[in-house]
This record gives sequence, structure tokens and C-alpha cells, in this order.
Amino acid sequence: MDFKIIRTQRLTLIPATPDLFLFEQNHDVFPECIKEVTIPDNWPPEAMSEDVISLFLNLARENKLYTYYWISEEMSGKRILSGSGGFIDLENGEYELGYSVLEQFQNRGYATEAVKAMTEWFCGHDFKKRIIAKTGSENTPSIRVLEKNGFKQSDFDNENDLWVYLYKY
Repeated sequence: MDFKIIRTQRLTLIPATPDLFLFEQNHDVFPECIKEVTIPDNWPPEAMSEDVISLFLNLARENKLYTYYWISEEMSGKRILSGSGGFIDLENGEYELGYSVLEQFQNRGYATEAVKAMTEWFCGHDFKKRIIAKTGSENTPSIRVLEKNGFKQSDFDNENDLWVYLYKY
């Protein structure tokens, strides 16, 4: 698997390794890959609870998680951790896309840019599986990100009250 850094026009996407998740849990050993990166005070995003970080650490160790930390390249040359996202290998053979952006970096197109790059990376590998994403009907920004990147609304998850979007490639 070619799971390495992705560069876009304004972002550097760093593969999230178990070391990064251990740092998130313990805040002690600073991973080399983000030594020169500014970490905002409100990191991690709200969706990254301690339980989610533990789950992601376990999935990464099992090679069932392909996710990235997004570093924005500011005009000043400063590199700032701004979001994260990627794919979870689900038991049913699908991959679920998820992403989160810190509040101060929202509405700048970073999620659209990152999702495009991650989806292109995914399609460039021989996964031969479906990509799904779930979002609430009220989450208009997330719906726009998905639709701009070729995801189509396909189903409704009644149990979690979320729309299911499908990426066809």
C-alpha cells in the first residue's frame, strides 16, 4: 500500500500512524512528522473524542484505517494543523469516508480540497470497494463537500438519522 504524504495546492496531508494517535492520547512523544507544525489550542476537532482516538489507534494497528492529518500552508509560511480525514475499512467490504475541520478553518474549501485528494488517492489503488460517507441532513457544508467531489445521495441510515452518500468510480 502506497500510504504516504499527499500535497495539494494549499494542504499537506500526512498519513496518520499509530504514533500520531498515541500522541493524541498521551501528549508526550511528539511525532517527527509534525514537529514543525503549529497545533491550534482547539485541536483535536470535536469529533475526535478519547474513544474515537482509541478506536482509530486500534484500526490503524490493524491496517483498517487510512486517514490523514491536514496541514494548511499559510501565506506567512506557517504550517498549521487544520483538519483530518480518511477511510475506515468496514466489515461489510465498504470503506467509509469521514473528515473534520477545525472551526477557524471552515468555509475555506479545505475539506473539499482534502476529500478530492484523498478520494483520488483511494481510486488510484486497487481497493475495488465502494466508498460511502454519512452526514446529517442539516449539515449543508458537509453535503456540499461530498457533492462537489462526486458523491451521490443513495440511502438513509434510520438508526443514526444520517444520509448515506455513495462515491462511484
